[in-house]
Amino acid sequence: MIKLLLVTVLIGAAAAFKCFKTAADGAVSSADCEAGTASCHSPTLNILSGMTGQEYGCGDCADEAAAGTCVECATAECNKEMKAVEFECSPYTYTDSKWTEGETKTKCFKLEGTDGKCN
Repeated sequence: MIKLLLVTVLIGAAAAFKCFKTAADGAVSSADCEAGTASCHSPTLNILSGMTGQEYGCGDCADEAAAGTCVECATAECNKEMKAVEFECSPYTYTDSKWTEGETKTKCFKLEGTDGKCN
């Protein structure tokens, strides 16, 4: 009886691995992964264009990881949805021992809830 209970608990724990997934309508929500899955994947932030086009899901990244458009993590629901927020940065030039702010601003992106940094 104890062995049966232990096997049931182990099977239940393996089947309970969850990741956030992108649905057909673009909504992101937590969902069960296939048995044996032990990682999740999600898009990354590009500071000049926002979130990459990678969808949220179960398992490892395909070739996108090498291209910098996908990131992997290895705990349940570790790929929570991230949103990019736009902000602007001014260009500066150093002339005659002083910095001068330019007029044409550059559009940049940061993760929601973080501080945007211009360099």
